[in-house]
Amino acid sequence: MNLKYTPIQFKCNKCQKVQIHYTWDNDSRKHIHKCECDTHLGVLDIYQPEKVKAPGIRTETKNRV
Repeated sequence: MNLKYTPIQFKCNKCQKVQIHYTWDNDSRKHIHKCECDTHLGVLDIYQPEKVKAPGIRTETKNRV
């Protein structure tokens, strides 16, 4: 089993800060992180930024109707 030491981003509901905490892959879902404002952050507070989808550019071709 190849375990990795990976970062997890937590977003605090109280102070709205995004914090990075490093943990092992197998402990990531059961790990609890303590925020700077003394709030305990768990699985429900994992932060995933929204992905911005780039607009597609269509160019004219001779076969397109």
